[in-house]
Amino acid sequence: MLDLNTRFELLGVTLYRDADQPEVFFFLPQNPVIARDRAGLMFDLMLYEKGGQADDLQTGGFLTLAISTGLGSLEQPLLRELRRQFGDNARLVSIPFTEGSVRLAGLDTGVAPINPDGSGPPASDPGPTGIRLVEKVFGATVPNLDGDNRAVFSLQLSQDGAAFFADLLEQGRSARPLIAIYDLKYTGLMEVESLRIEIDYSRVYDFLRTRIGFNAIVVAGEIDTIVEELRDNQSIRIDDTVRSLELSTPEALAERQTRIDALVKDLATGAFFAPSLKLGDPAVEESSVFAPPAGAATGMFQQGLPAAIGQAMGQAVTAREMATATDINTPPPEPGEGTPAPAANSQVAQQSSALGHPTATFTMRRLQQRELRHVVYDLSRTTAMQRSTGPQNPLLFMGSEREIRARIHKISLNHPFFARLRIDVDAGGADFAAEGIRAMTVNLRYGRRPDGQPKETADVILDSAEDRASFVFARDPGGDMGYDYQLTLHYLPDFGLGDTRQTVTGPWTRTEARQLSVHPSMLARRQPITLALPRVVPPDLSEVRATVAYVDPDGVIDDRRSFVLTPGGAPAIANVRFADANDAARITAEAVFADGSAEPLAEEMRPDPAGAKPLDLVVLPVPQRPAAQFSVMLSDPLDELRSVLVDYEVRQGGTLIAAAAVEVTEPLRAVPVTVVLPNPTPLPEVRLRERRIFDRGGIETLDFHPLTDGLAIVGVPAADVMEVTMRYLGPPMATLGVLGILVTLKYATPDDDPEFRQTASLFVEAAEPARWVVRLKDRAARSFTWQATLMLQTGQQRALPEVTTENSLVLLQITA
Repeated sequence: MLDLNTRFELLGVTLYRDADQPEVFFFLPQNPVIARDRAGLMFDLMLYEKGGQADDLQTGGFLTLAISTGLGSLEQPLLRELRRQFGDNARLVSIPFTEGSVRLAGLDTGVAPINPDGSGPPASDPGPTGIRLVEKVFGATVPNLDGDNRAVFSLQLSQDGAAFFADLLEQGRSARPLIAIYDLKYTGLMEVESLRIEIDYSRVYDFLRTRIGFNAIVVAGEIDTIVEELRDNQSIRIDDTVRSLELSTPEALAERQTRIDALVKDLATGAFFAPSLKLGDPAVEESSVFAPPAGAATGMFQQGLPAAIGQAMGQAVTAREMATATDINTPPPEPGEGTPAPAANSQVAQQSSALGHPTATFTMRRLQQRELRHVVYDLSRTTAMQRSTGPQNPLLFMGSEREIRARIHKISLNHPFFARLRIDVDAGGADFAAEGIRAMTVNLRYGRRPDGQPKETADVILDSAEDRASFVFARDPGGDMGYDYQLTLHYLPDFGLGDTRQTVTGPWTRTEARQLSVHPSMLARRQPITLALPRVVPPDLSEVRATVAYVDPDGVIDDRRSFVLTPGGAPAIANVRFADANDAARITAEAVFADGSAEPLAEEMRPDPAGAKPLDLVVLPVPQRPAAQFSVMLSDPLDELRSVLVDYEVRQGGTLIAAAAVEVTEPLRAVPVTVVLPNPTPLPEVRLRERRIFDRGGIETLDFHPLTDGLAIVGVPAADVMEVTMRYLGPPMATLGVLGILVTLKYATPDDDPEFRQTASLFVEAAEPARWVVRLKDRAARSFTWQATLMLQTGQQRALPEVTTENSLVLLQITA
């Protein structure tokens, strides 16, 4: 096993010696590069195109490449130098890694998506605000963990991504659009240190989340400062118990402190950080290639990935290592959050410049619940410890022009042998219920075999407006794009009148349409005819009985439907299925009136022979009959009537036409009366008589009088009512020797109309008010007279002067 205390560098390569075999030297992997074999660089760019509908092209591509971390040409010089320094038996071997991963990534600002596969919104990040550089992963895999740690990737490219790589490679640009990052773990022996290191993972984790946040880029220099802060706040504690003469000098103490600091930094780095991107200026000016469109939040290509290759590759991004469902420290994504907007290349370059273009960067790991514990590293004995390394490097697509062009493969998927004819069939938005059909069957046929039969056939049954189907036929080489279709309609039983066939099949029709939308009107003619009454109809009209009959000149079809229309009711709709262009519908009707009589209406034809009337509407005109019409309205301002019976007589030319009665019970509601006359002339004469029925059981019968207006007001007449309130003001009447006050009220109109003469006597004996309601003939004539008589306790009466007033509030007082 390798000895972690023997680390040294030779020719720029980090080496360890084996703890048991001093002649064995382990080397850390070098920065990743594109692997090579006998055929050259191990990458291939495959571009494809395929013709689509309407002459459009579907294009895209795939990029496959292999990367490795081997020593390459440095292996032999390094081995010679080892043998020169340590003897001819020195052997050079790769570190046996226990686990590892490698990913292709880019650089962005913001927060990475929450799911490892790149889907979902960004995770909620409690870290600091402002621009932070984070890593976006485009693909990840596991290397072979042996020798050169080779890993193979296959990336799917969008149309623009394929064009980007094709142009980049064909022009021979020495660009580095992809960045490879390894994360490898290995185990080695650590010698006796007499040292205890305690790390409170939970406190450290909370500190880092607040200090830098998830996925933020941290340079190697910052980790020194972070570890020092963790030691200051006691999240990391060091107990150095060694006591030896070797540490008696300041130089020895300084050297040991340096070793302890490096050990603590290694432990903290491996536990809480993962290798990430190297920051630096891009090898090519990408702003002209990847500039996002104005007003768009996504990048140039279909997924809008913020980094250069991310914008070119048509696949989702993911973080290197994301929290699982058991990670209670990762808040759930906020609803509606989207992927952060990409930062411009200039922002990345400025950030990189501010950090001094470091050569090693890291991101914060996401720890699971089981890892948040208090850990003690006891280095008082030889211990096997895990270490990690993260070689990373932009991948240079560099080779000779001939070699690069040999790696680009352009493929056309439009081979004539595989040509296809795609046909999409739908119901054209047909209303199946309104059309009276339960289904439509579409049969297709394409091409001809030597025996004359169709080469390709298909059929579909459409049951609703949303139904659709797609068919793909193998095209005949050199053949046309046309095909035949046949439409069959399946009608509901007893739908409409006219054509009674439940299945109607059309002829075979030739077409080249790729989108075939079928509709019942393509095969059969259905005509809805609305039957309606005019807005104004005779008041005594009860209903109109209409019949729609199918007119077939050949006499093959005999079908009819009957409908009943009522005043104020909904129109009727007759669905007519015409079997021939010469057929028609005949509409006949009769009006039925309240007295039981009926009158035929004018016949209508659809289509109209004269072509002047609409095809889908028939208004049935109902003629007005000569009639005496008037209305009766009840007036009961004092609410004293139960009802009024109104007897009426109608005479025309001295002859009695009608004599009847109508009862009105609801005040202020007009009750119409219609009497049909035998002749329009002469004008009729109408006389009325009232029989007032009072609530207390009394009946008052008036004389007949001629009707002079179309509205007869019956009952108790009044233009308005006035309520008079009488209230006593003063000390209790008993203290003044008064039993009460008798108030006599009188009302008369200015013309002394006997219909409106009203009197009342009210006795007021306390402070409770008394009220009198009086009917007014004229709203302006409100004058009335009242007189008070004092009823004394001695049995005597004293009449006060009579008072005339219009005030509806009367105040009663007792004077000496």
